[in-house]
Amino acid sequence: MSYPDLIEEADGRFYITETQKTVARVHEIPAELLRGLFGQFTNGFIHTNRLLLALPAKDVAMTAEHPLPRLPDFLRRQRHEPNGTEDLRAGFSVEVAVEAGPSHPSGCSLTR
Repeated sequence: MSYPDLIEEADGRFYITETQKTVARVHEIPAELLRGLFGQFTNGFIHTNRLLLALPAKDVAMTAEHPLPRLPDFLRRQRHEPNGTEDLRAGFSVEVAVEAGPSHPSGCSLTR
């Protein structure tokens, strides 16, 4: 992708542009995605849909270690695709919420 650009229209809609040699594309960014992006630090919402892991489990103390759950496959070997792989368009994100307790006399709240 070459020369990407972000465009904001007067009506509040946003677009991303891209070009590739002989092709140019314009993609509208969904308003719901932008509301979530711009409001993520003030809305107090914690995502619970499609979680692979939530720690600590309800009514269970937090442990120092926990095994990682199986992540989605990102690529699949494919003989007929370029580079021998097929992109499965999968990914994952990590969301961390820290609730601070009383601070240690040293001034540090988190230790490890």
